[in-house]
Amino acid sequence: MSLLERVKELYQRNFKMGISSDGTEFTYICPDIKRYPHQWLWDSCFHIIVTSQFDVSLAKKELESMLKFLQPNGFLPHMFYHTKPFSILDWLIKRYYKSKEISSITQAPFLAHAIDAIYKATDDKENLQEVIPKISAFFDWYYTERLLSKEIPLLFIIHSWESGTDNCPKYDKALGISGKRFFALRVFRNLFKQLKVLKKADWDIEAIKKRDYFVFCDLLTNCTYIEGAEILSQLFKELGNEEQSQKYIERAKTISQALIKYCWNENESFFFDVYSKNATQVDVKTITGLFPLIISDLPKHIEKALMEKYLTNEKEFWTDYPIPIVAISEESFSPTSIALLWRGPPWINMNWFLIRALKKKGYQDLCNQFSLKTIELVEKEGFREYYNPFTGEGMGAKNLGWSALVLDIQNNYLKK
Repeated sequence: MSLLERVKELYQRNFKMGISSDGTEFTYICPDIKRYPHQWLWDSCFHIIVTSQFDVSLAKKELESMLKFLQPNGFLPHMFYHTKPFSILDWLIKRYYKSKEISSITQAPFLAHAIDAIYKATDDKENLQEVIPKISAFFDWYYTERLLSKEIPLLFIIHSWESGTDNCPKYDKALGISGKRFFALRVFRNLFKQLKVLKKADWDIEAIKKRDYFVFCDLLTNCTYIEGAEILSQLFKELGNEEQSQKYIERAKTISQALIKYCWNENESFFFDVYSKNATQVDVKTITGLFPLIISDLPKHIEKALMEKYLTNEKEFWTDYPIPIVAISEESFSPTSIALLWRGPPWINMNWFLIRALKKKGYQDLCNQFSLKTIELVEKEGFREYYNPFTGEGMGAKNLGWSALVLDIQNNYLKK
């Protein structure tokens, strides 16, 4: 069976359509029927990128299902509860949110990547003209609501779930988690503590910033926004809107410059996330420290250091099956972490982001090698949630939707 046929079979399995409790029609590919039946923002964006390559009408419907929940101020939730019953965990979480149908937090802004995939597949300017104002509203909300300050123009998240990399060790210091005794239990407790703090602040962003409990300038979020803004700039240019095009280019440059100023560590030759109003660096090397490779005008000495000292270094990130979420030189690295996710094993969506960066920078040979190793994971173990970086063994969910991004890698980034 070809990769395309396997992806179609996976998405047929995970397909959901119906009418939610508030009467809203929905169509989407869920991440996994058993473990993750709901609709998530960044998952859906990845699914749209994939389905745009063989069923663009389905891609459009999934995007439409998400954008129905765009709020008047431009906020878009990270999670959409279309169907019932909910699990006990859902019930516990939803007590903190302001709505029963949607979450009160957002997620990394991959929406621009999603509409770009649809537009490339259709060249439909009429559809683009209709949808792009909504996506633009979300990007405007993010830049207005989540800019740390004019002095430090970095975007921040208010809960680790907003990054999507929920339990990554780079958040431990900001959350005050240390030691080994009952560590996993304390990490999970802090996920709920974050929600409790947010609810106590009535989800008011200024009150949250003043409390400064978890104001975290996440590299994944900022790099996604930078590239997303560049994509929007190009799409607005396609529509002849030079004013909007220029606005997003300027935002991309502003955040890029801030990343280099506040997140680049010259001594370590690496990018670190920062947290709190004072932009304190977190000294944990994770895959997102490589994500600034996507920046168009990244200084060459920085690019070289990231590539040679870290990305292709077998003692840091270049494992038999790259790329681990945490550098193998870190004490917190765990290649088979199951109790806590995002502390070691590679994930296909993160590989996809870096593969695109390598292609953009002209590292085609390395891009090919990385792409083939990523595709091999799926060919060997199926569409798993994550994989062992040394053996390639699949772990977690067995039918995860975004692992189908290997189809996009094969079609658009692997040079044959």
